[in-house]
Amino acid sequence: MQLVFIYPGTGESGKSTFIKQMRIIHGSGYSDEERRSLIKLVYQNIYLAMYTLTRAMETLKIDYENPNNKVCLCF
Repeated sequence: MQLVFIYPGTGESGKSTFIKQMRIIHGSGYSDEERRSLIKLVYQNIYLAMYTLTRAMETLKIDYENPNNKVCLCF
């Protein structure tokens, strides 16, 4: 017997993320080729998150705890 699930939801609501998590937890995970293809995306997401955080610190006038950690955001 095969089960079919329907995941309704708007765009960016986490449907794909849910499916990926179920695949990792209960399925076969990802092949080496699939993992290699996702490396660039992971690094891009990390970069964007750090960029967003440092820009928000500037906007909200939040100082770095250690002034030596301040970097030039030349993008």
